[in-house]
Amino acid sequence: MDYAKRSAHMRQEMAARGIDVLFLPSCGDRQYLTGIATERPCTTHHHRSGDWLDGLFFTQKEAILACPWMKRAWAREEGEKNPLVTDVIILDEGRDYVAYAADILTRLGLRAPVIGVPKAAMAKSLVNLKRACSGASFVNIESITCPMRMVKDPEEIAIMREASRIADEAFLAVLPQIHAGMLELEVAQALEKEMFLRGAECVSFPTDVMALKKGAPCDGGSGLVKLEKGCNIAFDFGCVYQGYCSDTGRTIFLGEPSKKCLDIHKLVMASQQAAIDALAPGAITCVQLDGVARKVINDGGYFEEFFHRLGHNIGVDVHEYPYLNKGYDQPILENMTLTVEPSIMIPGELRIRVEDVVLVTAQGGEPLNKVTKEPIILE
Repeated sequence: MDYAKRSAHMRQEMAARGIDVLFLPSCGDRQYLTGIATERPCTTHHHRSGDWLDGLFFTQKEAILACPWMKRAWAREEGEKNPLVTDVIILDEGRDYVAYAADILTRLGLRAPVIGVPKAAMAKSLVNLKRACSGASFVNIESITCPMRMVKDPEEIAIMREASRIADEAFLAVLPQIHAGMLELEVAQALEKEMFLRGAECVSFPTDVMALKKGAPCDGGSGLVKLEKGCNIAFDFGCVYQGYCSDTGRTIFLGEPSKKCLDIHKLVMASQQAAIDALAPGAITCVQLDGVARKVINDGGYFEEFFHRLGHNIGVDVHEYPYLNKGYDQPILENMTLTVEPSIMIPGELRIRVEDVVLVTAQGGEPLNKVTKEPIILE
């Protein structure tokens, strides 16, 4: 990745907008701009001494990485290997972290700085940076980073192809392991294991396996529902490979499905295909694409049962701007990578879903996921 080019672009934007310094905690924006890997907690945030000051101070000439003592080995290694990092400050435990922050801002020559922060910045960080420098003010940098990250370059696309391939192969590998009596959680764990065995760094998000059956007392998704004959099982899963995410969805049937299940499955697949076919760069917006897929399902009589947006951009983070939803008039552009994921859920009866990461090309939409979308029936 050309992180030097990305950082230079950001510095031009900072100069044009009067931003003196960025404070970048572990997040997708920092990884995208500098190559410093993102910590990806799936269930909770890390809480280390000095966590609010754990981040990169990025100015026109410097990039100072402040890091809690517990992460010192990682930080020193990052400082040595990353040419954009100009210094590493290890935050000793028990010291006054507000004083640390004041020292860093003073060292950078900043007395009343405009500080750019990503949406991932903690409120505690902003409150304490304000305590460190009462003249500081803050701006959200999403208006800069979202357009930068929205369209992918060839290297990013190649990595995302591989992330999708890993997800596909893991899904196919787990199918023979599925049987009646398993818990949703056991299926999810088996699927995650198969992704790790194929080179995944971690999961993009907690794997969701939802088993539904007509007359079932709950709607699944808890992880503790047992698979039974007659269930349809909806999958939502993905992995991170070389810092980029995949996001995949399929539905399988345990035992022969009803005609209603098969008809709804066909309808959901038709909805997704209509959206993929409409992916002409520059000719349709995000909200219009959502409408294309939604019309197919609405016309099929399931308006209320398609209860979420059609999809979202995806890259370093699994959910990136723009979203395929109302309120997003962003035109679809070539080399965007978007999830297209319609579904129909009837509580206590069924959920049918499909999801692919789709690359927008000059010729139209190209799904990066290649695993079949035909009904998969397990005995």
